[in-house]
Amino acid sequence: MTLSKSTLDTIGKDASAALSNRLKPWRFIVIGLCLLGVLFLLEGSFFTDQTPLPRIAALIIGALLLYTAAIIWFILLYLTRRKVYDSHIIPSVFQALALSRFQGRPEVMLKPKPDKENIRALGLFSRSATITHRFALKTATPEGHLYTLHASRFQVSSGQYSHVAYEGPYLVLEPDIRRAGSVLYHVRSKGKPSVKGTRFEQATGQGTLSLYIPKDTTPTRAMMHVLKEVAALVQHHAVHALYLAINDANIHLAIQPTKLTFIPRNITVTRLEALLEDVLVIEHVVKGLHDIMAQVLDLEDQTS
Repeated sequence: MTLSKSTLDTIGKDASAALSNRLKPWRFIVIGLCLLGVLFLLEGSFFTDQTPLPRIAALIIGALLLYTAAIIWFILLYLTRRKVYDSHIIPSVFQALALSRFQGRPEVMLKPKPDKENIRALGLFSRSATITHRFALKTATPEGHLYTLHASRFQVSSGQYSHVAYEGPYLVLEPDIRRAGSVLYHVRSKGKPSVKGTRFEQATGQGTLSLYIPKDTTPTRAMMHVLKEVAALVQHHAVHALYLAINDANIHLAIQPTKLTFIPRNITVTRLEALLEDVLVIEHVVKGLHDIMAQVLDLEDQTS
């Protein structure tokens, strides 16, 4: 089930209004800097009775003021769009989907405290990374499979340098699909697991995915089945990157659909339709994982 254009148009207009309200106090500051910059440029350009040095200084100051105003505006626009995206657009899309399915409103939390212990225990990304969630949203697929979606950022710093190890959707799947054996293993597009006290090695791969298991262990039928079926999911839905960690108590998933950026260039119906497609891809992958884990339980029952 998708959303109508009128629903998306309403979401876009509400988000645009929120964006305008957030930017309104800063417009006067930016306009003031621009006017001041223009005055300095006029001073340096048209008053010929001045000596060259003051005229050149006025021109430079005017240009710097205009340049500063432009930089401030673009930074404000970027940061404000991200905040509006997190606080208005993403929750509104999920809430509209839930209401269209008669599931009620999903729970939305802005800037929740990360469960660092659990996240680092699964080790999808560097354990030294600083973890932040811009929001968390508890929702369900149309089939009723529960999950929590976080807009997450994992940033690794080393001295004067830092880089973003991952930024995007980070999902914690609810316990009804959690049994997959006692050994933690990963199925991932790139990189290696990062778990304190455990060394991992690549056991095998399929398509764009690799299976990582603890050193000196052997991949089980269940692990190979998960790798095969998840690779099929990634190929079918054209997923850009996927990172999956499974043990007997948790399933964590980081997924980047090809178009999802969590930062809109503009708030239009077309952009929201693309976002909706990406949200539906996430739902399809979650449903697929539930089906795969049910198959895994059958495999474990056959071998026990």
